[in-house]
Amino acid sequence: MDKTTRTLEGLREGGMTAFRAEYLAARLGITDPHAGFFVTPGIRRYAGAVYAADRRTIGRSLARFDRFGRRMASAAGRINQFLMLGVGYDTRALWLPEIVAREVRVIEVDLPGLMERKVAALAEHGVLYPDRVVPIGLDLADPGLRQRLEAAGFDPSRPAALFMEGVTFHLPPAVLQGILDPRRLGLAPGSEVTFDFWTKERVGRRNEAFGQAPMHGFALPESPRELEIALRDLGYRDIAVDLVSRLAARLWPEEGHDGDDWRIVEANVA
Repeated sequence: MDKTTRTLEGLREGGMTAFRAEYLAARLGITDPHAGFFVTPGIRRYAGAVYAADRRTIGRSLARFDRFGRRMASAAGRINQFLMLGVGYDTRALWLPEIVAREVRVIEVDLPGLMERKVAALAEHGVLYPDRVVPIGLDLADPGLRQRLEAAGFDPSRPAALFMEGVTFHLPPAVLQGILDPRRLGLAPGSEVTFDFWTKERVGRRNEAFGQAPMHGFALPESPRELEIALRDLGYRDIAVDLVSRLAARLWPEEGHDGDDWRIVEANVA
């Protein structure tokens, strides 16, 4: 594993794991039973650096987590196969009530080293993956992504719900475009896609501040209108774009959340 790959894995572990472990229950009343398993000194340091750079990051990260969780819970009532790409140490496939109760089949994908550590840490605490949840260690840039998904049980003839939370800015534009193209990934009509992205301006600020393993600008147009057109051209409908700052402001208006540089997109495959 080269230095760049190791650094990217460290960033993918990122501050969100620490934020979930330390603040999720108090601020949103949601208990993540596993987040604490993964919080290492390195993750704490990275979380502290992220927080120092922008003290509103915790609220926004938790607001994003809440929105994705609600989208997952809603999708579980309609769709019985989920793809969680760049899943990191998120374990909602194992504990989110709607996913568990409906026995949704979930395929989790992230870098091999990270997935090995995730599975091992869960096992050390007596948590084993049920048959309906399949972890895959794979770089999302791998040209065999779709084949690996199908080998793990993904059925492209049926609708799927795809989630990419905190992932797009780690992917080169060409890779992200391939994943978002329903035809290339094999997303059937009726599939649902949810992802968040940073504007190029925010990515630039982050790269300048941290100066390691540069993150990538968004692969599609950033303005909501142009983005909607681009997604419709790819075969999507029912497209919604929301600001993470707006979600956080609804939950914690006293914290002064504003700005339009972090957005969540929800869309369905036509």
